[in-house]
Amino acid sequence: MRSAAFLALVVCLGVAQQACAEGGRALKVQTKEEATVEIPKLDGTFNVIMRVGDQLKGPDGKVATLGLVIDSKGAPVLNNVGKPMLDDGPDFMSYTRVDGKLYGIVQFETSPAPYYVLELSESNDGHLGAVSLQAVNASEWEGSIRPCAGSITPWNTHLGGEETYLNVRHIEEDLKNNEIPRGYDGGHMLAMMAYKGVYLLEEGTSGEKPKMNANMYGVEAEFIQPDEADVYFKKVMKEFKPYMYGHNVEIAIKDGKPTFSKILSLGRSSFEAGYVFPDRKTVYLTDDAKGGGLLKFIADTPSDLSKGEMFAAKINQTNAAEPGEPLPASLEGEITWISLGRLDHDILLKEARKPIGEFAFSDIFSAIPVDFDEATNVRSCADAAYKLVFWDRNWECLKLNMETPNVEMLAAGLETRRYISYVGGTTEFNKMEGLTHHQLGDKNQLFLAISYQEKAMTNDTKWSQLSDIKVEENYCGCVYAIDLDQDYNAYKISAEVCGEMTTLANEPTCSMDKPSNPDNLNMMNGYPWLVVSEDSSNRHQDLLMMHNVDTKENIAVAAAETTGSEVTAGWFHEMEGSKYSYVTANYQVDTRAPLGYLGPFALEGVKEVTWQPNRLFDAKYMNPYSPFYADTRDAPFEQFGAEAQQPSTNPPSSPAATPDNGASRMGVGSAVFAILASLLALAMH
Repeated sequence: MRSAAFLALVVCLGVAQQACAEGGRALKVQTKEEATVEIPKLDGTFNVIMRVGDQLKGPDGKVATLGLVIDSKGAPVLNNVGKPMLDDGPDFMSYTRVDGKLYGIVQFETSPAPYYVLELSESNDGHLGAVSLQAVNASEWEGSIRPCAGSITPWNTHLGGEETYLNVRHIEEDLKNNEIPRGYDGGHMLAMMAYKGVYLLEEGTSGEKPKMNANMYGVEAEFIQPDEADVYFKKVMKEFKPYMYGHNVEIAIKDGKPTFSKILSLGRSSFEAGYVFPDRKTVYLTDDAKGGGLLKFIADTPSDLSKGEMFAAKINQTNAAEPGEPLPASLEGEITWISLGRLDHDILLKEARKPIGEFAFSDIFSAIPVDFDEATNVRSCADAAYKLVFWDRNWECLKLNMETPNVEMLAAGLETRRYISYVGGTTEFNKMEGLTHHQLGDKNQLFLAISYQEKAMTNDTKWSQLSDIKVEENYCGCVYAIDLDQDYNAYKISAEVCGEMTTLANEPTCSMDKPSNPDNLNMMNGYPWLVVSEDSSNRHQDLLMMHNVDTKENIAVAAAETTGSEVTAGWFHEMEGSKYSYVTANYQVDTRAPLGYLGPFALEGVKEVTWQPNRLFDAKYMNPYSPFYADTRDAPFEQFGAEAQQPSTNPPSSPAATPDNGASRMGVGSAVFAILASLLALAMH
């Protein structure tokens, strides 16, 4: 979700919230060693490291522009009016220390997707600044499509999920007719051909400005095929490789330079994120679809994900409603696992590297039309040799093409979502988003976000033939807790916290007291706090929330001001070699999206932390028609000063307050006003 936004926040850590608000008093807390340590009142103001559009030299001395979309040769990709593309959708950002240097690796949720590496400096009091900036070269892997969330592996690399599952069946069928593939498949194809420097021109503009004629979400219906279509489609058949997209991306830093790769043995889907567990072998993966499955991969060798066995979750709902009874508010169930077979990265990569003209959907599956009985709302396959499958709102009758060598592996690795249903796994999860691991005391759990609990998870008649999950619709979503055994095998699922549906000004919305439409998740390692980043269209502001998995307390510590915004990549970082910790986050906005962090927090040895809520989080401030918004959200930038820290090789002790002259932003004045008002509220409490 993309729109203008900025965060206003105040965070306080300590044992007593009242003491924390009393202006500078030190807090006494018990350390993990039960010694008493004094820590000062901590300021959780959001600190900006860089913004999209900022320029900084890289290690090679060349200037890089954060967010600039570049092609396979390092040149800017051009948009629909022939201008360089600059993307304002930063998503997951990992922070790692390699050879004594601190790096941030950020991915952008667009197609073609740029990735950038920031070398960071750390001041004596823990504030971070940008030292250098360089783009990541993904050309050996055909570029990348729309990465979303991610994680950090135990071996200190960046792991990101490509959140797009191209429907290769549709692409193959439409290209045979010299047609742009339908829907967003066509948009992504045009974008990735542009990544290769091949553009489709509008009719009558031959030799003029290159045009993509689409964004990643699809092609305009009135699009007219140009004279150049035959030439373009011949290039597509020879160069476009759709099975190279929809994978997990790994980025490592070596000798100060990033290396980019994809892990095809983890399957192909709309991966929100993958998470590698402490045994370095077990990986859980979520599928952001309106009908997707939960996956578990077990590698043959620790720290090597190139070979292993893939499993799909099968849900046995234990709180299913009896006929005529209301559906339960959330899912409770047992999890068993169905093997999809062994996956080998090298075997899958060999086929995926073939262009659409040489290897396509029909090499893996054959398909016949689905029979549908409107009277009973039942679908079936006329030929018993075919299996009825459901995935992401699609019903198909499929049969494996057994003439193709390694076809079961190819189906599991390259048509993963279809194959989950083909072998009987559950594909009813709707908008499955982030996941994270919590192991503290006697708890060993996986937390998983369902952003919108609806569609295939409910009794909607369109999906009533499905039977694994049947729960009440909740457009505010849920975070689910999944119990794990000592081998990290998931066996039981239940709701941890669900959003609360309500109304505001007679419009449906979600309560401010609980997370709404949870997206990215991360645990504060060593503490019971779950970091929840929201991506909601159901209330005026998205929040960064802290949920206590022991007390079930929910505390909003940050808010994006504008409808349609998104808080991305909330993550608790304990920097190796540093005495400071941070909660990092990025924000997707219309102009100059920021990368930044809350903190620094000196938490070494601290046993407990308590989050202080931002006192601006009140229903009257969430109402877009209230005087508060009318008076301040469009206030001039200069009215309150600047909140942004410009990139610097020598970060100040406190975030700089230097005006960003001429910057185009929505709601910046309101953001600063919110910070000042929050501080005032704390001081007066």
